[in-house]
Amino acid sequence: MRGTAWLEARLGEGPQQLGQIWIAGGALRHIDDRDAAEGSLAPLADLAALRETVKTDDGGNFRPLRGAPTLRRGWRSPILAAPALARWLNVLYPGALAFAELGGALPVTPFEETARRQTGMYRLLHAATPEQARRTIEEVCDAGCLRQRLWSGGPARAEGLPLLCPEACNYFVGRCRESLAAARA
Repeated sequence: MRGTAWLEARLGEGPQQLGQIWIAGGALRHIDDRDAAEGSLAPLADLAALRETVKTDDGGNFRPLRGAPTLRRGWRSPILAAPALARWLNVLYPGALAFAELGGALPVTPFEETARRQTGMYRLLHAATPEQARRTIEEVCDAGCLRQRLWSGGPARAEGLPLLCPEACNYFVGRCRESLAAARA
């Protein structure tokens, strides 16, 4: 898996943070649980259990955006080797390790290009103005995503390993489309 060697090198430097995840001793847990006793955290047996855990927040609400700072607390992974850690992190933050490994060579797609290639019901994005995109950025990205937005010059996130966003995600595109459709109604 892309990013595994990069992850191994970072872990050789000591425990790391990626978004809301604390990575130490070959295991993962929520950053706010980093000092919790192991026995106080629910063990997740496998990736299926992790996928179920990341679907909802502590209140049971669906998490449509994996980068949202609403990851459930109170769980821990088993101790894993770097390739398995990379698979678990890919469930938590899809693409994060591959994007981080590429760093400055990561291709970035501006929103205008993402909007231009939309088809079907998303074709409406062809008419999005920079102001409409900015409002959606404030609503979706600035208010509720931990990733560092590269495609529109978002602020750098200083804590932990880089959690990069090289292109407007499907959630952003959907929310922008909803906003445009509502404005036309």
